Amino acid sequence: MNDTEIIELFFARNENALAETQRKFGALCTHVAENILNDRTAAEECVNDALMRLWETIPPQKPNSLRAYFAKITRNAALDELKKNLAQKRGSGVDACVIDEIYDLSSEYSVEETAQRHEILSAVNLFLAGLPKKKREVLVLRYWYCCGVDEIARALKLTESNVYNILKRERKKLIEFLERKGVLN
Repeated sequence: MNDTEIIELFFARNENALAETQRKFGALCTHVAENILNDRTAAEECVNDALMRLWETIPPQKPNSLRAYFAKITRNAALDELKKNLAQKRGSGVDACVIDEIYDLSSEYSVEETAQRHEILSAVNLFLAGLPKKKREVLVLRYWYCCGVDEIARALKLTESNVYNILKRERKKLIEFLERKGVLN
């Protein structure tokens, strides 16, 4: 069943939409949440929460990509759980070097900050679009899917050293790019 057919099931308020979404994208979304939380049970709960959120938001929302929409909702649920865990001093599964960056992308913003955030995200997307595929994949796997360097290296058939070097160089280039665009101070 394709995304459009599943979305039609949501609009018809047919509960099969949830089962089809879980079947098609559940493993991906569980993986995303588990990368953030390092806890399979908590990750599965986040996916279930995300499925309920889909039920509540479709309709009226009609996402262009059900996969991306479901993954984003799951990721946000996992980040909320991570915040709760950190507040209770229970730790997390995300590498320490990315926790601050995740918080920067997921905290509450004023109207002005939201506009600036949108400008930054647009610039980041422009930067990513200009990268060779392999470098773009490294950055997305690390900072969107919260994958570990070892996992990225295996998935892309690179050495861990190569992944570290790509991350270091491309972060530096990204900051310079954002400064040139005038979206960073």
